[in-house]
Amino acid sequence: MPDNKIFYKYRSLKDFRFFMDIIVNNRLYAAKYNELNDIREGHYTHDGSLTKITIDNIRDIKEKIRICSATTNTKSQPMWAHYADNHTGIAIGFRIKDNDASCEKIKYNGIKKDVNKDDLPDMQFLAGNILIYKEKD
Repeated sequence: MPDNKIFYKYRSLKDFRFFMDIIVNNRLYAAKYNELNDIREGHYTHDGSLTKITIDNIRDIKEKIRICSATTNTKSQPMWAHYADNHTGIAIGFRIKDNDASCEKIKYNGIKKDVNKDDLPDMQFLAGNILIYKEKD
């Protein structure tokens, strides 16, 4: 975990109760991967060696993982436009304690490719690893 790094969550102020929930309750919402706004989140390819049971197990584990997207960049024009209501919202700064959560940097080089049976000993790690890959816009 980066030492004392500040992360930012971009938010619209249109639904003020969500902003107030963050401030008053000192928490951020963490979504399931299939609730995120990119329909390609969590996709992967495999080499044909995975059984249907294995594929179902990977899906089940991915569905239990929660994701809270944040950035260290407060000057991203696309983030301000998409998540802070065209520059009329806010970017809330916060720090993550080591024991609060796992923090992974997204890899913008396409979906996770060629998952195979050798990746299976740690399915929890594999499922989480699949979720850090994302198509570049």
